Amino acid sequence: DKRSKHLGTHFLGQLKQLAKDDGKLLMLEVENPDYADEGAAKDYMLKRIGFYKKNGMNLSDTSCYFLENEYRIFYAGFIEINLSACIMSIKKVYKVQPVREKSTEFKG
Repeated sequence: DKRSKHLGTHFLGQLKQLAKDDGKLLMLEVENPDYADEGAAKDYMLKRIGFYKKNGMNLSDTSCYFLENEYRIFYAGFIEINLSACIMSIKKVYKVQPVREKSTEFKG
């Protein structure tokens, strides 16, 4: 098991540094736990969100859909960018939908 060995933190840090060096916006998606059944799968989703937040990723107000699953979009920007510019970048990559009202504050 590779968990809790800081490999993910190190790898994400390298990705963020590459984005910074290139003046790019780093975006990633994570499954939305609001629509998961209670149990281990939902717990892992919440842990992933906590991991990305802890490592300086920002949760956007945008989600995307892939294979009928909703994913929340995280981003880290190292260029001067406002939220509307971030959303425009996200829309270039994803078919974007506003986050459904059921969403609550993520804990993790």
